[in-house]
Amino acid sequence: VLLGSLGRSGEGWFDPWPYLRGLKQKCLELGVTYLHGKPVGATRDEVTGSISSVDLQLLGNHKKTLSTNNIQRRNVQFVVNAAGAHSGTLMNLLASSSSGTLLHSLPVVPRKRCIFFFHCSSSDGAIVPYDAPLTICPTTNVYFRSDGPPGSAHFLCGVSPTPEHDIDSYNEDDLNRVDYHLFDDIIWPALYHLVPAFGTIKVKSSWAGYYEYNVVDQNGIIDFHPDMGNVLMVCGFTGHGLQHSPAAGRAAAELL
Repeated sequence: VLLGSLGRSGEGWFDPWPYLRGLKQKCLELGVTYLHGKPVGATRDEVTGSISSVDLQLLGNHKKTLSTNNIQRRNVQFVVNAAGAHSGTLMNLLASSSSGTLLHSLPVVPRKRCIFFFHCSSSDGAIVPYDAPLTICPTTNVYFRSDGPPGSAHFLCGVSPTPEHDIDSYNEDDLNRVDYHLFDDIIWPALYHLVPAFGTIKVKSSWAGYYEYNVVDQNGIIDFHPDMGNVLMVCGFTGHGLQHSPAAGRAAAELL
């Protein structure tokens, strides 16, 4: 072990889905209106560069598919770009509403990441972690943590691809395919090295999703865009957005 730290309080992990549902419910109670769809256009002031309206393609009556007949124009005072992995694409869409292009492109791109959920039932006497915090291997960057009640022996794990294989991913069909070779070739050997009990584990589920990857320094961006003075960027957190979201949202509210 080269370096370790242990906090006596405030440590642990949380389930993202209940957290997001809680935030949404509170927003609804405070009067926020949610529109389900995607932006397809905008109106931009040719002189100031500010966005004056956004065109939204909304879901149809069955709430499953976008309707080409249901496009609404919304006048805006500000636009908050918190579109995650699609933040860069959104900025390009807003810029294309005029004859100009972005002088300062947003360095946030979608990068594919895979998560594996496994159970460990060691029978050789090796110790199975009872309640593991987020643990990262310093040589392989493989990470794992407990998932579920303490003592359930369920864990989440993953690893980022090597730089030569970590490419931008704009085809969402790629998310239908989990890269199991990452688990077989990199993750499992590293898990076994860290925790011998992980030599006997069973992957129960897996999935793929996007990182909103800041290609400059992998840190979040909270600021108004220099080309569009009323577009506030809150994006590029590169896998840390959920943890940073309460403070990032507070900062964005204060800037507005």
